[in-house]
Amino acid sequence: MSKVIDVILHQNKYGVQRFLVVDELPDLKYRRMAKDGRQVLFAEDGIFSGMFFYDKPSKGWEAFAGREFDIQMFNGTVEKAFGQWWHGISSKDVIDVGIGTPEELGKCNVFCGYEVKRDVAEQIFENFKNPSNNYDKYRKGHKNFGVNRIVSRWDAELPTDSAKEKE
Repeated sequence: MSKVIDVILHQNKYGVQRFLVVDELPDLKYRRMAKDGRQVLFAEDGIFSGMFFYDKPSKGWEAFAGREFDIQMFNGTVEKAFGQWWHGISSKDVIDVGIGTPEELGKCNVFCGYEVKRDVAEQIFENFKNPSNNYDKYRKGHKNFGVNRIVSRWDAELPTDSAKEKE
């Protein structure tokens, strides 16, 4: 099960983006089910979950721009995605967060989207000691690699948000 090892609260012009750095990515294995009359694929691993919902693709209307990828199923099979499976939110009790491992972020500085139960996520973000505000903290070769706190131009423009973040 994944363990949270760092929290990044990155301020930009739209607000605060929230990211979790974990020791290993969740191992999501999906189950096919119906939700609100739609076919969905749902998976959980510890505090993390994920959901895809089905919608028939057509030219110019494809999930993930028609990118092909495999969805690992709980029963050991693989669902081939080619534009028909869209990322979805499973309930109002979860929030989307970006997560990554130090190793993966060092190779490609992109956080992957996962769902976390809202109350669990809020507790992690509120109680984590010394969260970073540096989105590039794990990006090898970047001038801010390894730096926990950086001065952001958004901090100066949004003092109410950055004041709370610095406490």
